[in-house]
Amino acid sequence: MDRHEQDAPTLLSIGDFAQASGLTPKALRLYHEMELLLPTAVDPVTGYRSYVCGQLPRARLVARLRLAGMPLARIRVVGGQPRPPAAGAGPPRPPPPGRRAGPPPPPARPPPPPRRIRPPVRVAPRATPRQRRCRVALVSQAKR
Repeated sequence: MDRHEQDAPTLLSIGDFAQASGLTPKALRLYHEMELLLPTAVDPVTGYRSYVCGQLPRARLVARLRLAGMPLARIRVVGGQPRPPAAGAGPPRPPPPGRRAGPPPPPARPPPPPRRIRPPVRVAPRATPRQRRCRVALVSQAKR
């Protein structure tokens, strides 16, 4: 084995890399299209993707963040990758003088109106048959 072969990184197929990283080959293809996790080499004839072991920590991070429910756009920001430019877009334009870069701040919302607190409604408990008989007796005695 010559010195050049020792220095060359070991390429992993997409299946081997998927198994080592905890991702699926389908997810790796999607992340390649989104430029979130790029393969080291892509065969121009077959389209086979190859990865190196040095990419495993990033792939495992993406797998854990997806498992936690984080959207891919947010993973891109956390991973330190800028958003890819839109197709056909030129270089970003500087903001006009007097304006700061970035989106405008959201308009301030007025505070919600104070809530009216109503006193609790008192509901009389239902009378039992005995209580009803007593009430009838009391009312009839009061009429005499």
